[in-house]
Amino acid sequence: MISDEEKAIKYLQEYNLLPTVRKRENRHFMKLNLTNPIRWRCNLKSGRKESGIRVNFWFDGTKLPLQKTISFIYYWAHKQSSVEDMKRELDLNAGTVVAWNSYLREVCFYIEKKKENKIGGKGLTVEVDETLFSRRKYSCSRILPQQWCFGEICRETKKYFVEPVANRASKILIKVLKRRVAIETLIISDMWRDYSQVSDSAYEHLKVNHKYNFVDPLTIAHT
Repeated sequence: MISDEEKAIKYLQEYNLLPTVRKRENRHFMKLNLTNPIRWRCNLKSGRKESGIRVNFWFDGTKLPLQKTISFIYYWAHKQSSVEDMKRELDLNAGTVVAWNSYLREVCFYIEKKKENKIGGKGLTVEVDETLFSRRKYSCSRILPQQWCFGEICRETKKYFVEPVANRASKILIKVLKRRVAIETLIISDMWRDYSQVSDSAYEHLKVNHKYNFVDPLTIAHT
């Protein structure tokens, strides 16, 4: 793991997650001051100027030390970022852990949504499903706001996407389906009634009734 903030900054600069240079409005270059607090500074006689190193970059608005941020992302990527894990490994409180877990999920959603490449196609099979995410506030029984998500994965290519949706109404799911899945794709879903319009949308459609079978005995469809 990275041992101090200066090394953390250099590491992030290598991956273009922090700037290596910064200019003022008058085009004069600023100098990175590595003493605490770490800031970009310009000491022109015409007027002094300072700027935080995170401003206008991915970490803008965050307060967690960059050294711990890198470590947290590492643990998160390896599915080891629970409240207990991060309290033990990085000495973080529950609120910080919950906030960063949520933030990193949002980043993934944003990246996937920005790509918006269609998956599937003629001769390919895409499994679709929707799920409701919710959680209880740490050490509290109160349930926080819930979020529906619609996900699809192509069996053959393993390409996938997950997209937050307002609800699982048919018009919403079909709209996402048309935008994200190529026509002539074989769609496999469960028996949720709002998938009934898929067959009318330039897709072949098979359904599985999970109440009775994980694999449909007639079509061999499964999700």
